[in-house]
Amino acid sequence: MYHVSHVAYQECQLVTSERPTCPANDIAGPALCSLVSPGTELAAVYCGSSFPRRSGYASVFRIEEIGKDVEADFKIGEYIFCMAGHQSWVSCDVEHAVRVPASLDPQTACLARLMGVSHTSLVTTAARAGDKVFIAGLGPVGYLAAMQFKIAGFEVFASDLDERRCAFSREAGIHIIKPGAETENLEAILAIDCSGHEAAVMQCADALRRCGELVLVGVPWKQHTDISAHAVLDKVFHKYIHLRSGWEWELPTAPGHFAQTRNIRDDFAVCLRWLDEGRIPLPEELIGLCDPHACNDVYQGHLNHSHQHLCSVFDWRLINKQQTQQESEALCNA
Repeated sequence: MYHVSHVAYQECQLVTSERPTCPANDIAGPALCSLVSPGTELAAVYCGSSFPRRSGYASVFRIEEIGKDVEADFKIGEYIFCMAGHQSWVSCDVEHAVRVPASLDPQTACLARLMGVSHTSLVTTAARAGDKVFIAGLGPVGYLAAMQFKIAGFEVFASDLDERRCAFSREAGIHIIKPGAETENLEAILAIDCSGHEAAVMQCADALRRCGELVLVGVPWKQHTDISAHAVLDKVFHKYIHLRSGWEWELPTAPGHFAQTRNIRDDFAVCLRWLDEGRIPLPEELIGLCDPHACNDVYQGHLNHSHQHLCSVFDWRLINKQQTQQESEALCNA
């Protein structure tokens, strides 16, 4: 099989490896699409320090093999969403597999992974439908979060430095506030930072009413400004803000026999359903479909902000088609 390997600092390649056998409790098959996380994969892997490494965020594959111990009602040919790496063949434990609706295309289905990041905040917040929510950062996670909260009945306000992102978010029904603009009169009950930027966190704090909730979804990979910790602490203390992490793994990954809480797998199913129902506007700038052979160019484009799209999806159907053609030619030559 083929997979993306990060071989050195800011350098990755498409390489081959032996295809693994399907474990007894897994379902497996050829990948259709896999999603690149322009935040986590860049910061933690592409610009990391330990090589070689694989990466990946989400994948959609077609079932071709079913492990001998699988009891769930999965069928050959079904499309499955799971959290897998960038590889042409995927094997997934059935506990973490989520069926993709038949009418939903694989590249769009991959977005459920990015939606899952903020879905945890949606189901754990003390805020309720009808409340005001402010979101800082309209990258792929922030834009999808804004739409998720809108679907759930919240009045959504958002901010971003990129006017293009603001434009398509405004068209989708999000109230846009300019970065740095006064937000103290907004009186939101919930604010979510999806940027990891200190100035955005301060704007979130300003946007909240007393006793509001501030959730840090964006990872603060590096320091951007000279804003002091005191400035943040002063806002939190004097506005009685409930400050917490937006850690998505606060929920269990799968249902348990006695579990009464939400879980990641079922929330992914909700995200896939919302995408299938067309409840989330998908602007052209959202997804870029890419050839896995161009993997290094894809990461470089996100690193240098030269892509016109917010997130990239590797199209493994191109690889599978090439393999089929090569096998056919070899058979004819034999």
